[in-house]
Amino acid sequence: MESIHVKLNEVVLRDGLQLEDKILSIEEKLEIYAALKKAGIQSFEFGAFVHPKRVPQMANSGEFFSRIEKDKAEASLIALIPNLKGAERAREAGVQTVNYVLSISDSHNLQNVQQPTAKSLEDLKEIRWYCGKNGMVLNVSCATTFGCPFEGGDSGRAGARNPWGNCAAGYSADHAGGHDRHGPSETSAWIDEANP
Repeated sequence: MESIHVKLNEVVLRDGLQLEDKILSIEEKLEIYAALKKAGIQSFEFGAFVHPKRVPQMANSGEFFSRIEKDKAEASLIALIPNLKGAERAREAGVQTVNYVLSISDSHNLQNVQQPTAKSLEDLKEIRWYCGKNGMVLNVSCATTFGCPFEGGDSGRAGARNPWGNCAAGYSADHAGGHDRHGPSETSAWIDEANP
């Protein structure tokens, strides 16, 4: 029987903290990071290089990375980026792996990054070029793959038609946490249908 390897990418240090009222100090984030490492987590989305006024909880991501960078040989340390400026800031901090997130749903993408999905896909070309030129690993995630809290469950059907041709790596994920009548199996069927 073939063995299956599953890699968990823990996002609590980014997604779990970005909407909290309290802005955690570096020391508080280090406590969470140490507990996750002790639990066996080996891949972390540790923060985000976003505008500090929009997401002040992530403003110390560069400094936090400087404190955990020593672990990069044994752990994946990934930063979320919303645009090219985020990729540039991540590189300046020494981050080698970034995750660019775009939403299948225009409504969700407008809420997240103030632009339609088509513009985020266009921006991806420049981000991919920048990361390649600078030896950075670029992951790309599609949010609202299984449904959108603003548009409902059929946003995944639109996502099935988006090609991954621009990406170094692609992940299909429901970052919005939307739960409705469409799930992963139906979304997979849409992808198969749209890409025979």
